[in-house]
Amino acid sequence: MLKHNLQDYNRADVLHNLGLAQYMAGNLTEAAARLQQATQLAPGKAKARYVLAVALAAQGQIDQPLAQYEKALELDPNVDKSAPLHHFLGINYARAGRFDEALASAEKALSLARAAGASDLARQIEKRIEAYRQALLSPSRKP
Repeated sequence: MLKHNLQDYNRADVLHNLGLAQYMAGNLTEAAARLQQATQLAPGKAKARYVLAVALAAQGQIDQPLAQYEKALELDPNVDKSAPLHHFLGINYARAGRFDEALASAEKALSLARAAGASDLARQIEKRIEAYRQALLSPSRKP
């Protein structure tokens, strides 16, 4: 039994690395598939869940990435260090007209981008934050 679990965990590591490589290559669907497999084999791998959340958010999703993000945080509260996850979620919320949530996600993304020294990303996020604030002030927005 222990040998089987160790093999699953090692396979999960390989799948996590493949998923990460696919994500970095821009193959989001393939990345999500590999990361999903990794989380099935090793449900306690917070990093795999977190990168899965990023890949799903990059595809325009909201609910599934949030579920993976929350599970990753339960497993390891220190895993949340990626500005892109919150940036993508902000964009997705804005597309859904959920500007309060978009603003909160963008502000989190900005904090993480600044902490990581990602100044180009921080500038992009600052522009989005301004747009989300304007959308919240828009008279056409329903209360």
